[in-house]
Amino acid sequence: MRYRAIVLTGVLVGLASLASAQGLRYESYYNWNMPGAGARARGMGGAFLAVSDDGSAATWNPAGLPYNEGVLTSMSWNIAHAAVDNNPIGFGEASGNFGNVGYWSFVAPLTLRGHEFVGAVTYDRLVDIFYEDGIISRIELAQDGGMFGSRARSVGNLAIINLGLGTGVAPKLTFGVGVNLAAGDRKDNLYHKGISIPYVVQGVTFVDSTMVDLEVDVDYGGMYANFGAMYRTDKWSAGAIFTTPWTLKEKMDFSSTLQSVYRSIPSQRLEEFFVTERRIEMPYSIGLGGAYRPTEKLLVALDYQYRNFKNRNFSTQQVEEPTSGGENPQKGITSPASPFTDFPTNWYNLHQVRVGAEYVVESGYGRIPLRVGFHNVPMVAGNTTGTRNYVVHYFGQPLFDVMTFPGSSTEQDMGFGFGFGAGIHWSQIHLDFAFEFDNTTSTDSGSYWFSSSSNGIPPYEKTKLADYSREYKHKQSRFMLNFTGYF
Repeated sequence: MRYRAIVLTGVLVGLASLASAQGLRYESYYNWNMPGAGARARGMGGAFLAVSDDGSAATWNPAGLPYNEGVLTSMSWNIAHAAVDNNPIGFGEASGNFGNVGYWSFVAPLTLRGHEFVGAVTYDRLVDIFYEDGIISRIELAQDGGMFGSRARSVGNLAIINLGLGTGVAPKLTFGVGVNLAAGDRKDNLYHKGISIPYVVQGVTFVDSTMVDLEVDVDYGGMYANFGAMYRTDKWSAGAIFTTPWTLKEKMDFSSTLQSVYRSIPSQRLEEFFVTERRIEMPYSIGLGGAYRPTEKLLVALDYQYRNFKNRNFSTQQVEEPTSGGENPQKGITSPASPFTDFPTNWYNLHQVRVGAEYVVESGYGRIPLRVGFHNVPMVAGNTTGTRNYVVHYFGQPLFDVMTFPGSSTEQDMGFGFGFGAGIHWSQIHLDFAFEFDNTTSTDSGSYWFSSSSNGIPPYEKTKLADYSREYKHKQSRFMLNFTGYF
């Protein structure tokens, strides 16, 4: 009974997180608002759909490309800090730092069949991925007891390469289009260990344990298009964008290790490898923006953007059958691809509002723009409540059969963000910087249960493990240094 309890404790938690990894646990915490690039725009809180007249135009509204004069190149270096706090029962705050090229663009005019266009090639790092979660808990099973520890970490990025083109179609009216190739990677690590309470057999004290170590390497891919229009006068401008729906493809390479210790005797180290592909339905997006210049030095802007994530599905397909064995099992046996199986995401639609301003100070050193902006941060996930039930069979050793996670989302997660920045502009060189901060909070509460039988045949013994209630606080700050050179 004691061996059964401790093996259940460790293996249960490990494979439960494996099920979560096959769901959209991590993706639910990404910022799917996917703002465009550039220190100027982000310093204005992202209110840029009706402005878009610099090197970052293709990432916001490609209809702004014709307002760039001549040939230019622009690059932004980003330093980001992400922190996740899952108190009260987690490990506390975990954080990560990232330094990378946030975006790069090359913009130049061109003529096609006698018509003037402005084209752009742009790299934009859309999403920095950082998620960390952990829990230490004690459970009581009949007369036995134990502890389990669980820690999950996810780090990666999603970026695009955009090929954009813009042109004037009527006086004061421009139109633009972009083709976006998405790529990126993510690495997940989930480590779990269950430990029994000390017990005595024939005068000898033992502590049993079970360890599960899971690593997942994820590669992203996809393609979509964006379209934009802009009407601009000396005082005000209006912009609109539409982004096509697309499929984000994930190739997931799993590697897991399981080992138990029973009465000081370690079991054989079991390793398993398999590969799956997953497809996430990304929605269309509509954005509207307005900008007003009351004076030559002051610009104020307001954007609204909608992303239709509700009722979207994700699907999975096994492309390599699981292989398992001892220390060095054969890896990568290819099997006929199974059909894709669809699952609902249960995500929310995103409604984001962005507002910002820019004021330019003329000085003897150059033109000095000052910027500030605010935005809400809607998340696709919501606060959840419910139960988590694990069904376990025993045939001499524990074998997992079914894991269910019933529950419901009660309220959409919503956060806030702000940005500010400044710069110095000369005739052919612009230097800009921005600081941006986003903060979101969500809660997860309910009860852990498990059901088991000694021979795999109902009825199952159902036991409540514990109640849980957690608050996740996700904070991300970013400093951007932007260089633009005009030729």
